[in-house]
Amino acid sequence: SGTLSFTGTANEVRTLSVPILNNTTVEPNETFVVNFSNISKPVVTFDSQAIGTITDNESASLSVADVTVTEATATATFSVRLSAAVQGGLTINFATANGTAAAGTDYTTTSGTLTFSGTANETRTLSVPILNNTTVEPNETFVVNFSAISKPVVTFDSQAIGTILNDEGPLLRINDVYQAEGNSGTAAFTFTVTLTSASTSTVTVVAASAHYSALAGSDYTTLPPTTLTFAPGQTSKTVTVNVIGNTEVEPNDVFFVNLSGATGPATIFDSQGVGGILNDDGPTLRINNVSKAEGNSGTTAFTFTVTLAPANTTGTVTVTAASASYSALAGSDYTTLPPTILTFAPGQTSKTVNVNVTGETIVEPAEIFAVNLSGATGATIFDSQSVGTILNDD
Repeated sequence: SGTLSFTGTANEVRTLSVPILNNTTVEPNETFVVNFSNISKPVVTFDSQAIGTITDNESASLSVADVTVTEATATATFSVRLSAAVQGGLTINFATANGTAAAGTDYTTTSGTLTFSGTANETRTLSVPILNNTTVEPNETFVVNFSAISKPVVTFDSQAIGTILNDEGPLLRINDVYQAEGNSGTAAFTFTVTLTSASTSTVTVVAASAHYSALAGSDYTTLPPTTLTFAPGQTSKTVTVNVIGNTEVEPNDVFFVNLSGATGPATIFDSQGVGGILNDDGPTLRINNVSKAEGNSGTTAFTFTVTLAPANTTGTVTVTAASASYSALAGSDYTTLPPTILTFAPGQTSKTVNVNVTGETIVEPAEIFAVNLSGATGATIFDSQSVGTILNDD
């Protein structure tokens, strides 16, 4: 509020400013008013009110990932994430629809509404019941369609795909391979394609490479479509991709070996092998595995060592370490290690992080968790994951 003073000259202009407060919430455009009153010369007419419009400049979206499950899995659970805060929250409808999978025989029709309160990174889930059977059949798909969002300003993924993997009869799988590239020549990355049970008749499948961050020709030699033939009784075949060595300091790279076109009484269960080309030039970071007994009470420190080789003598190296659950669960079996930045000063080659494992007297199998490395600066991560094995001692 305040007073504007004019000297009285023609076309004279005075200004007033209203501070606008920024926020990160997605909301409608909003208005305020400036009211004018008590003019000192009543003979002068004036506008009694001006409107200020605040145009919202935030955006938000709903994202959902595709889901792959086996027939024996009771449900396919889809997670829908809201990227940013939305004033007043929102709702969105969902409904399943057939792909190659049929409602009633492969999955149960599911529909409903997801309600978000409007907080950033909020997640809602929906579950689709999967119907198990003993029929040998191809992998099948259904879709979940999303519609009728209550806040049209929020963008959203309109469809997610659910893939149901056949788990009956002979199944084809391919493994992942992670190796150093070497400094010259080529390094053989050998992938093994397995048939889970021998067939009484011939099974064939086609394997071929595909690039991701690694490029054919400069990082590896293309594997053209290659037919692998399993004679009756055979359960394993290999294919090799030659990776080209160099002495460049670069990030780790990835390519794929994909399986397709299976024939005979077999289904492709795992269609993609990952080839991880690990940079072995310049300073590289590794983390060790730790196996220890849990103890009967209190906590036991599992100490993981992150090593840098060789030392960076000219600059600082940083990397983030964080725990992740597998069969061991954060909270009940161990205390979460939140994302923790490890800093290597010039010349340093080793840092440690601790994960506290909870002791108890329950007889149970050994359990595992992981400590993952990510976000390195000044060096390349050679080994990004360590395994913490909690040995039962009861």
